[in-house]
Amino acid sequence: MKQQGTVGRLLLSGLLFAGTGCGGKQTPVAAPTLLIDSTAKATTLPAAPPFARPGERMAFRIALQNVEVAAFNIVVGDITEFDGKKALVVQAGAQSLGLAALVDKVDDQFASWVDVTNGRPLLFRSHEGEGNGGADGVEDADTQFSKKSDGNVPVVIKGKSIGEKQETQKLGEAELWDMNSFFLVLRGWQGGIGSKITSDVVRSRYVWRTQIELVGKDTQVTALGKFPTLRFNGVARKLERDGKEVTGDDRNFSLWITDDADRVPVVIVAKTDYGDVRMEITDYAAGTGARLADGALSGN
Repeated sequence: MKQQGTVGRLLLSGLLFAGTGCGGKQTPVAAPTLLIDSTAKATTLPAAPPFARPGERMAFRIALQNVEVAAFNIVVGDITEFDGKKALVVQAGAQSLGLAALVDKVDDQFASWVDVTNGRPLLFRSHEGEGNGGADGVEDADTQFSKKSDGNVPVVIKGKSIGEKQETQKLGEAELWDMNSFFLVLRGWQGGIGSKITSDVVRSRYVWRTQIELVGKDTQVTALGKFPTLRFNGVARKLERDGKEVTGDDRNFSLWITDDADRVPVVIVAKTDYGDVRMEITDYAAGTGARLADGALSGN
């Protein structure tokens, strides 16, 4: 099950996750087929503390044609210091399960240090844990947002077979995020129905131009129950290091976030060459204290 590396990396392409069906409880809803609008204007999202609480946790199952193939987890950690700034640590990981693990073992980890004052990423660290990393031997990559200069962001890549190298990602008109920080800002986005955003998002070590539209209200049935939701449709396209778009391999997806104060993502569906893949929430813990976006840092 390889496409751009592994199933795990496919599902994490600019917040692309996936599936079909809902254990027979609901008619499967496929992701739409969209095309990147290269003329769309970039969007700057509001600067605000992250939409998260320390200790918040989410667990998901990933299924391809109703067969569970992987697990995905997000954990919001503590506030720490990074380059003289207060940063929230957010960790995510994908692990293949069952027969899928025998065919294509995945154990990938993604960690972000997010500025608690404005929600922007300071550092994004990815680790490709199966085998010797990607096809080119890369196992680890640090996208060093805090060191951006002259329209470029340094990306340090490492691997047993390649040693350590530094690459440079050229910034475009769209604001650059990593997948974890973008996930948090999207939870807190208060756009109206029909609102669209265009942003660039790092997953693993490459950038994907991501366009998302809030298309309306919906209902989703999951292992945790039935939820009123907001539906977002999106498409992502990979960018080269020089900022040019790679055409011909757009990734289409839909995302459902609960339409309540908690704004929890509960379902993501993505199109793949192997059919739609569904990522569905299976467990959620709210964390402790007030959400940072709700003023938990006031007076600090």
